[in-house]
Amino acid sequence: MEILNRFEGKTVISVRVDPGECIQGTLEKVVAEEGGSALVLTAIGSVSKLVVAVPRLAPDKENVEVITKELEGTFEITSLIGGLGPAYAHKGANSHLHLAIFDHDGSVVGGGLRPGTTPWLPIQVHLVFLNLYPSVKYLVSVHIQYYLQFSHPRTGQSSSHGYDVDHKYAR
Repeated sequence: MEILNRFEGKTVISVRVDPGECIQGTLEKVVAEEGGSALVLTAIGSVSKLVVAVPRLAPDKENVEVITKELEGTFEITSLIGGLGPAYAHKGANSHLHLAIFDHDGSVVGGGLRPGTTPWLPIQVHLVFLNLYPSVKYLVSVHIQYYLQFSHPRTGQSSSHGYDVDHKYAR
């Protein structure tokens, strides 16, 4: 594992996961070391072993059960999505990730990523780290800008005078 690049300080990190390393475990380790929580922005590469959880209808035809599917071979990643860190803890893991892959015939399989999925060749994953305070500050500033751009539909009074405007009155 190696952190290849950092963009915007610590906001986006590019991580290489090497053959033999557990993809889920490596990404969880990076996020734990960096602190906070992160979302997977994109991933590229191939895997030699796939371990995923797949929901299916239970034999009673009323409930859903989750089975673990394991495949070995050479598979190309088509999608890796989800979150890592305390905000995304799921079923005993410090992440909630889903992976989809395809084989040389074009068959696609995927599911909830589980420990044991390993790269065939190094894969590259870009993580976007979340920082709650700037996000809230940004959302408040956007809300204020949005709020100030409308006026009351009958009186023409600007919403900055205290009239809370619905989206349906947008110009």
